[in-house]
Parts: sequence; structure tokens; C-alpha cells
Amino acid sequence: MAKKLSDRIAAVAKTTPVNSKHRNRALFLAQRVEIQEAIADGWSLRLIWQTLHHEKKIEMTYQAFCRNVATLLQKEGSSSSVGVPPGTPAKESVVEPVHSVVKAPPAARGGFQFQTTPPKDLV
Repeated sequence: MAKKLSDRIAAVAKTTPVNSKHRNRALFLAQRVEIQEAIADGWSLRLIWQTLHHEKKIEMTYQAFCRNVATLLQKEGSSSSVGVPPGTPAKESVVEPVHSVVKAPPAARGGFQFQTTPPKDLV
């Protein structure tokens, strides 16, 4: 009798090596609630990573850990920036006016000046 598809998938999964990227993401996701709580408590990402790495709960590099925090936790809408506790109202972004430096026109500097119509002496 033929095995069920689920049984065949489980057999293949047991023999197929696990991609470390996927394993690391799964380990991170398993710890995400604790990571969010630690961030909300004010702990730095470096100390959170060092603790989890020392406890062998995650195996990724610090850079990969920071990428996961930035992408996965922010996608969940925890906050607009890392390190801000969930539920904190977002600050409105203030747009500062950009002051441009007033320069002399190109002709006064002796540079090229584009004219949309050709001069009459060239036509």
C-alpha cells in the first residue's frame, strides 16, 4: 500500500540537510517574543545577541541577528524603530527646509549655459 504524502514528505525532510539560513531564521522566530521583551526593557541588541549566542539558542552572526531584528520584528508592526517599546506612539517626522547655496548663474562663472533656442547669428 502506498504511503501518505505526509509520510513521504517527512522521510525526505529527515534525509535532506537543513539550510543554515532557514534554521537560523526559525531559531530567531522561536525567540522573538523574548527578544521583543528585552528590547522593550532597554537592552542593547549586542547584549541580547551575546546572551542568546552564549546559551546556544541562536547560532547566527551579530550582523544576521540585527538584520532579522530589523526585518522580522518591524514587519510585525512592533514599532517604527528598533529599541522603542511596542505601543509607544510614533513621532511625527518633521521635515526641515533645505537651504540651498545661492550660486552665480553659469554665464557669470564663465561656464556653459544651455539655451533652448539657438542664437540668431547661427540660424
